[in-house]
Order: sequence, then C-alpha cells, then structure tokens
Amino acid sequence: MRTMAVTTCVCMAAAGGFILGGTERRATYNQPIAQVFSAMQRTGVPPGLKSAFLQDGTVTVERKSGYQIEWKFRRNNRYIGALVASAEAKGSAQTQVSIVFDPGAATSEDQMIADGQVYATSVGLPAMFEYMDAQIAGRAPDSRILREATTAYISAHPEAIGRETQQIFTEVSKSMKEHSRSADGDSSMSTHEATAPSLDLSKGQDARSSK
Repeated sequence: MRTMAVTTCVCMAAAGGFILGGTERRATYNQPIAQVFSAMQRTGVPPGLKSAFLQDGTVTVERKSGYQIEWKFRRNNRYIGALVASAEAKGSAQTQVSIVFDPGAATSEDQMIADGQVYATSVGLPAMFEYMDAQIAGRAPDSRILREATTAYISAHPEAIGRETQQIFTEVSKSMKEHSRSADGDSSMSTHEATAPSLDLSKGQDARSSK
C-alpha cells in the first residue's frame, strides 16, 4: 500500500484520461527502505521513452550516494538534466520516495536543451515514476502512462515537435548527401581503374619468340 502526492501539478485531458504533470512526485510505501531501494535500482528506462523526442538522445542510470538514483538525459552529447529519485526511511517499515527533475548546469536559454527539459518533465517524469512505482509494488507498469503523457506533450508543444521534425529532416538530408559524395567517389575510382592503360606483355613475348 502507498500514498502518493504530486507537487506543482497541472492537470490536462489527454486521450480520454488525465495526466498529472509537475516537477516532483512523492509516494510513501509500507515497506522498509532497503526493500524499496532494491526495487528502485531495478527500474530501467521505459521502452519508448527515447523513441519519441530523444531520437538522438540517451538516458543513463547512475546510483548516487545514499538512497538516490539519477536518470540523466543527454541529446547530441549535450546534458539536458536528470530525474533524481530519492528514498527516505519513515520509521522501520515505511519509506517515502520522491522523484524530481534537476537541470543542473544545463541552461534553458539554448532552445534544444529547453525542449529536452520540457520533454523530460512532461513525459520522462511520469513515465519513470510509473515504472519505479510498479517495481516497488511488484506489478506490471501501465504502458498507458507513457503513451498518454507523450500524446499530451505533442498536443501542448507543437512548436517543439516542429523543431524536432525539422532537425530529423536536416540530419537525414545531411546523411544522404554524405552517402552520395561517398558513392560518387567510389564510382570515380572504379571508372579510373576501368579506363587506365594496362601493360600488354604479349608484345614482349612475341619479340623474344622471334629471336
């Protein structure tokens, strides 16, 4: 059994349901901290989290000092921020878990980083919290949480989706041009090799035979 709290929340309808978005989520479990933290460490990155906004991004997991874990978001090798989950004992058989987004030194003045931070809080936070809660509670995660959070993000941030789409097209175009140049270079070498004069040894052999 657990109790849950969401701070700095904004409720929005999405795909027939409701998404609670915010900068922090907390839950209290009737389990000792060692048991809770063991489950937290088994929480992986939800499938599909990187396939949406983070096409060229990565999410890495790091254990910090004490009962704390970080899921660090990067895009194009640039740091976006981290979702930080912490466990705190509330007596011998009760544990409070919180998860917050920490931008660290990443500045939101950069548009790419700002978009990533919004995605991490709007989609990453509820998805990671759901998967972590499922591990602690010993149940299967609800895949609708990630799907509905992504749907809500797309609906609320069309300009970010436009920038992401443009970047994907730019990267694809760049890749195609590089491939075309490489193919042209290979073709030029093949042509040169095909037309290069070859040494005819038959004349030398004929001359030796006539002596």
